[in-house]
Amino acid sequence: MMRPRLLLLVALVSVAVPAEAQLGGLAKKMKEKAIQAAAEKAGLETKAPGADGTATPPAYDDIILELTAPRVESLLKGLQASQAVLTADGGIPAILKRREALETQITALSDRVSAVRPGYDNAHNRWSGCENDTRHALEKGHEDEARKAAAAIMANPAGAADKARAAGVAQQELAKAIAANDTTAMKKWTAQYYKAWGIDMTKDDAAVAAKCGAPPARPQAMADLDLAEARRDSLDVQARAIETRAVLEGSRVSGLSEQQFAMARERAQMAVTGTRTRFSKGELAALDARKSELLVFLKP
Repeated sequence: MMRPRLLLLVALVSVAVPAEAQLGGLAKKMKEKAIQAAAEKAGLETKAPGADGTATPPAYDDIILELTAPRVESLLKGLQASQAVLTADGGIPAILKRREALETQITALSDRVSAVRPGYDNAHNRWSGCENDTRHALEKGHEDEARKAAAAIMANPAGAADKARAAGVAQQELAKAIAANDTTAMKKWTAQYYKAWGIDMTKDDAAVAAKCGAPPARPQAMADLDLAEARRDSLDVQARAIETRAVLEGSRVSGLSEQQFAMARERAQMAVTGTRTRFSKGELAALDARKSELLVFLKP
């Protein structure tokens, strides 16, 4: 069977991460969608203001706080602390650089894989078909073994207890192998379980090899692509962890909850980058007074 590709879900979208921390065009689009969703949930108007330029404040609550001058000051402190976490020891910028190099490598490897995959898939499908047919034939022999084993147990019920104990041990070991995702051990203890009941599957692999030969080797390009994608996924996980720490630190320093910090950040970004509806005059004045400082962290 083909080895499954390694996957790490990485969503590098966080409503409390500066635009510089986004990973590629896709993440940027996801970021924009997240901002839109957050705004709509908060009841914020995301379209351009009307001709009269009026601005209407939202209904404030435990999450949507009025951005007074003291709260803007707290937000700035939180943003500064968050940015420090994002850039410590290379941080997100270093991960971005490594990820960009991997993306270039993955693109090149994908082209190589596209050239060799059809031939490999055809060869593997032929071998897999032979393997399935051979094992199906072997199963018929095992059915005969099972019938003979059942007859032997009927003739000697006392011996069934020993078989049951051996099968129980194999079952326990098989459960451990499944929990550890150890395919070699799973195969071994599955065979041991059936053997305890008089069904010998230990020669099946040799029979398949004699009939079908060895399974075709995966092209090196496919293995290299899997490795490169696994490394990229690992970087995404690392970046997500850094972003999470950054949000927590920004929240702690600002004195706001995580949700309040995220919402304050998004509303501030809307105000200082052009979307100025659904703000009170006092909020706009407080934000405009610190606009140059906010733009260091809230670049459009």
